Amino acid sequence: MPDMLTAAQVAAWLETHPDFFETREALLDQLDLPHPVHGHAVPIREYQLARLQQREQQSSAGLSSFCVGTRQDQGRQQRLRMLVLTLLEAESPDALGQQLAMHLAELFNSEATALWRPHCSSAPCYPPSHAANLVISQRFRSLLTDGPVQRLTLTTQQARLLLPGAPEGPARVLLMSLPLGAEDGWLLCLDTDRLDRSGFGFIGDITARLLTRMLS
Repeated sequence: MPDMLTAAQVAAWLETHPDFFETREALLDQLDLPHPVHGHAVPIREYQLARLQQREQQSSAGLSSFCVGTRQDQGRQQRLRMLVLTLLEAESPDALGQQLAMHLAELFNSEATALWRPHCSSAPCYPPSHAANLVISQRFRSLLTDGPVQRLTLTTQQARLLLPGAPEGPARVLLMSLPLGAEDGWLLCLDTDRLDRSGFGFIGDITARLLTRMLS
């Protein structure tokens, strides 16, 4: 009894003889394969057509998802640019805090912001700016356990103290320490899906630079 060919041998032979079916159309019509979607047996020509349609749909879905992600990234970058340009126009630490709160709400849907900075008699604090004493600064340092920028949940008591104006109850926030020379400041806002950690860190870096210049 002759040795039986393996599937791998048949596949290898067909790969080296791609013209095998060109003169054997009747054989093609006799070959049935499971439909890639429905599962029932269909002629090989229908199978090939279904596979092409399936790949086209997958490619279209992937392209659509990529385009949506690209548009979202472009929108986020545009909002960050608008916010930074507005901050550059602030003429005082107090105005800087007000611009931050207003545009984080308008552009990123964050409904509460607090900018904590060292006390300065020549630059009084008005909400959303607040003067940070040693106790407040220590509370912030104890919360930042995973780098200078963090997403975390404040308890109701913590939110009342650190984020005035936040809705009652635990608050999911973005928090960043601001290096201001000898002392640190702190920026936090209610978390929002429009703003990621890197974007918030960028806003914090700009805020720290501007505050350092204003308070010097």
